This record gives sequence, structure tokens and C-alpha cells, in this order.
Amino acid sequence: MRTVTQKILLVVAIATFALTSLAYGATPPVLQLSDGTNTLTIDSTGTVTCVGTCTTINKNVGTPGVVVWLGTLGNFTIAVSGKSKPTLSPPQIDLQLSSVRTNAFGAGTKTLTAQWTDVGFSGIGPTTMNESTKVAARSLTPPI
Repeated sequence: MRTVTQKILLVVAIATFALTSLAYGATPPVLQLSDGTNTLTIDSTGTVTCVGTCTTINKNVGTPGVVVWLGTLGNFTIAVSGKSKPTLSPPQIDLQLSSVRTNAFGAGTKTLTAQWTDVGFSGIGPTTMNESTKVAARSLTPPI
């Protein structure tokens, strides 16, 4: 059986661990793109994880709190950036799809979702910003 002192030390150790995991920059920001079939995840270390069809043309993660990516995801060609602390003053986050193109053929629209997630804003988190865009699929009709 634990003494009162042991219980207090255990509570302090757990609280310290919890606060450390929520501290500024403890979990790096993450940029995620999805077209419903393919998913791409990029963290602030520059690690790119792709499930499905993805190609990285260019990426920049040199500035803390910023991830910039250019590449293809399924039938999309995308330029996207996510920004948060320390580049922006907390609790600000910014997500920008600067260019989206699709080479999908057929009727209907194709949906692309971008998500920027970060933690450590005054001990709350994670904070997530979503941006979704629909791009009309191109239709080609051969000349008569």
C-alpha cells in the first residue's frame, strides 16, 4: 500500500508528464491531405507518409512551424502550406491551398481536403484547421 507521500509524488509525476506532452512544440505540426482514397501526411521534421498514390515534387520544412508541399495526390496536383507557432503568434494557425489542379476525367467533382493540426496553444490542443475544395472533373469528347 502506498503512503500519502508516494501518492502525491505519483500525482506530481503524472501531471508533469501530461503538461510536458502539451508544452509548446512538444508535438510538431502536421499537414494532411486526402482525396478520399489517397492520404498524405507531412510533419515538421519533413517526414512524408503516403497511403495510396502520392509524389512529392518539392517540400520545405526549414522554418519552425511551417510546412510547404508541392506534389501529386491521386489525380490532384497540389501546392499547399500550413503555418503556426512560432512563425505566427499563438493561437493563430494558417492553412492555404495555393494551387489545386485535377487531371481526372469524367463527370462530377473531385474533393480534396487539407488539414493542419498543431498543439501547445496555452495548454490546449490539438487545434485543427480544415480546408476542403471541390474541383470539377474535366470531360473530354473526341471531335466528330
